[in-house]
Amino acid sequence: MLILRVAPQARRSLDQRQDGGFLLKEPKSRHGRRVVTLPSFCVVALHEHRKRMLAEGQDVHAGTIFVTKTGNHIGKSNFVRTVHQPLLEQAKIPYRRFHTFRHTHASQLLASGVNPVDMARRLGDKVETIMRAYAHWIPTGGDNLADKVENLYRQVASNQ
Repeated sequence: MLILRVAPQARRSLDQRQDGGFLLKEPKSRHGRRVVTLPSFCVVALHEHRKRMLAEGQDVHAGTIFVTKTGNHIGKSNFVRTVHQPLLEQAKIPYRRFHTFRHTHASQLLASGVNPVDMARRLGDKVETIMRAYAHWIPTGGDNLADKVENLYRQVASNQ
């Protein structure tokens, strides 16, 4: 089994100005500068996308993943219309705002047991922000919490 991993770096943020132009700028916080690991199915899809970009004459080394046919940054409404909505239709998923997928991703990973610190690093947030928004998705120890506390203090008492 071949396991592929790629870790794109989020180093800059793309801001769409009022006049329709774009500005590459530093992320809002130091947490915004991060490395995001991707699973192998995403790596394969990204590789195929880059091959299509190259065939269209796009600069695949510039770092931007989604561009217009002329190689320019793609605006939010253009991205939603030409990329996001067609993907939702293809997957037969009712329309959802693009940002909703960030919340779904975070919720599902935390519900599956991913460490909140790792999740915060992945999303470029503080742990406090993750806990405030998503703590209800973190599985709890539930009924055996009292047993864990008892075992902890039993060990401490036996070491004295």
